[in-house]
Amino acid sequence: MTTMLAPPRTDMPGDRISAREFNAIRELVYARFGINLGDHKKSLVVGRLQKVLTQRGFHTFQEYYDWLKNDSSEEGLSELANRITTNHTFFNREPAHFEYFADKLLPQLAAARRAEGRKDPRAWFVQQRDGNLRVNDEIRSGVSFRRHNLMTATFPFKHQFDAIFCRNVMICFDHRTRMELVSTFHQHTAPGGHLFIGHSETLGRDETACEYVMPAYRKRA
Repeated sequence: MTTMLAPPRTDMPGDRISAREFNAIRELVYARFGINLGDHKKSLVVGRLQKVLTQRGFHTFQEYYDWLKNDSSEEGLSELANRITTNHTFFNREPAHFEYFADKLLPQLAAARRAEGRKDPRAWFVQQRDGNLRVNDEIRSGVSFRRHNLMTATFPFKHQFDAIFCRNVMICFDHRTRMELVSTFHQHTAPGGHLFIGHSETLGRDETACEYVMPAYRKRA
């Protein structure tokens, strides 16, 4: 009978993480991003950061953590956030939010603007030579894309919002962080404005100054 011996194990960089290393990284993640990584997330952290350690030449999570703490460019923190969060999702899922926005909220906002003497554009879309349509320049000029950390103490926005969509994000936060963020949203929402969160995310009546109007929360006028 032939005895087969398993080849010796060769650990790859980031193949293992100590309790101390994991605690250091999750405390950093919580402090910077508000994301609460429970003990059951240890294998997820290893799996998603293993390639980062290899590419950057770190042999242990301690080396990686020390680099993050001293990286003034914060490039590493940005990469960390992208690695430990799930970035791919179907934006238009939970269609009740968009149906409510299109059928009820948007007409109300348009009527309020007209009552203020503000005119709607001559055309929302412009016909292209190839037959396709694109949003007109007036609307395009009012759209901005920017990266924003929800844990920032002060939001860099000059005006209040009529609607805020923050869906399936707070599910990653603990209760205290969620309530602090909801309070911040409330400050940046115009009277009568709406907050849309995921269907699996709920706010108790005593936890927010907003009233629930299915499927959103409305700031009292």
